Amino acid sequence: MPRIPRLFPLLLACLAPLPAANIPRPAMELKFKLPSGQEVALSSYKGKVVVLEIFITTCPHCQKSTSALQKLSKEYAGQPVEMLAVAVNDNDDKILPDYIKKFGITYPMGCNMNRMAVVDFLQHPIMTRMLMPQLVFIDRDGVIQEQHGGDDQAYFGPDDDKTGFQEKSLHASLERLLNPAAAKKAPARKKTN
Repeated sequence: MPRIPRLFPLLLACLAPLPAANIPRPAMELKFKLPSGQEVALSSYKGKVVVLEIFITTCPHCQKSTSALQKLSKEYAGQPVEMLAVAVNDNDDKILPDYIKKFGITYPMGCNMNRMAVVDFLQHPIMTRMLMPQLVFIDRDGVIQEQHGGDDQAYFGPDDDKTGFQEKSLHASLERLLNPAAAKKAPARKKTN
């Protein structure tokens, strides 16, 4: 019985809410390696709006996001926008070329096997499971303005989404970053109960 009182504070600490990532925040440097072996630094895209997907190649939700980003990369071609993707599961350096071919990816996609660098970049609490994909929206000044995890149904929509909910969410986020003045002038949405 004397052990229960000592464990009680520890149990309470485990139930406490974990801090969320700070938004907005300057994007830390994140590097990843393309299948060609070339190393890419996130900082080299400063001056562009960046949509960064951190994903696992075997995740169906990640595959859906990859397809949506490929569609948007074509739609926003010629604009100051760059889609990037970083795979983080084991053996991605061997799997990634087939994944890129399967989904017809034309934007930079690579892998980063240093999971702690990715966790730090996302400001994700180490004690919680990271649900994939993770989508990060970075403005032209290199500041993270939005970050959405795979469990964010308000952003990704339902699992059986047939309406293109995620594509609409991606499009809206991109438009806010490309046209910040228009986003500030947009009328406030009415709250519904």
